[in-house]
Amino acid sequence: MKEEIKEIAEKSFQSGIYKKNIHYVFQEKINMDEFRMANILSGFPGASSWIIQQAYRKIGSQMQVSKEVSHDLEHTDFGEASEIENINWVSKVIEVYFEDPRLPTILIANLNKEDLNKLFPELEVEETCQNIIALMQEGSDQKTGAHLNLQLHPGMYKDFIETGECPSMNNGIFSSPHTPSDNASICYMLHLALKVLVFAYIPKFKPNTINSKKEMKIGGKPGVKGRPNRPALKVIYLPKVYNEKHSFSLLNSKNKEFLGRRGFIRFYRDNRWTFKKGTWDFIAPVKNPKTGKYPISLYRVRKPVF
Repeated sequence: MKEEIKEIAEKSFQSGIYKKNIHYVFQEKINMDEFRMANILSGFPGASSWIIQQAYRKIGSQMQVSKEVSHDLEHTDFGEASEIENINWVSKVIEVYFEDPRLPTILIANLNKEDLNKLFPELEVEETCQNIIALMQEGSDQKTGAHLNLQLHPGMYKDFIETGECPSMNNGIFSSPHTPSDNASICYMLHLALKVLVFAYIPKFKPNTINSKKEMKIGGKPGVKGRPNRPALKVIYLPKVYNEKHSFSLLNSKNKEFLGRRGFIRFYRDNRWTFKKGTWDFIAPVKNPKTGKYPISLYRVRKPVF
């Protein structure tokens, strides 16, 4: 990901352009007339917005991410062996809600033709390959805000994360064309959301189930306008894991001063990993002991897939 994408996204988040919550604007009951109207108003983007929100009502789940986890993942990179197809989804549609107040909520879906035919038998679905749909919401409108909609095939993901653009990007219902801030922000949040999915799939970071409203201490409560009451998970560090992750010497193997490191998400796919093959691992970032900040620059011999 280009450093300028991160900078543009960060400025957008600080300025409060995007809503902390997504408002579910469509009727709770599936109404094909409503779908057709959304399609007429803004074509495919409107239809896509309708599909992801209604699919969330049926089969979605919410992931609430603690500030400590999202902060570390923002300073973590995917390894060169990582592929989007190897990411495990806890459900086909997920609302990722961040405790960090500067990060907006993002609704993501991993749906194919068979999924859509099962969820909405009334629709004539022609797409035959897997799609990733993402939805965020602007705060410019006084009522609900504009929906920023993105749909990518897996083959488009690498270019989108690297450049913040894609020829097949679409605008959301009631939304003006995407601005550079929109592109950079949804690019940044989609990338972060997929890191959350990987993190939550690693056994030692398995998320806790939220069973009641009282357990929703970091936000994301059902009181938000139109939000469906769906199963929720809480993605946090277990105290033991969190306390162990920063035990490093201030000197590296060459007796040079230790200045921190970027985090690293690794996927083991080589046959030499007898017991780890097909699994993910997370190596947490470490702050510079002098500045208290994570290092910005990342140096790699090979260009990563993500």
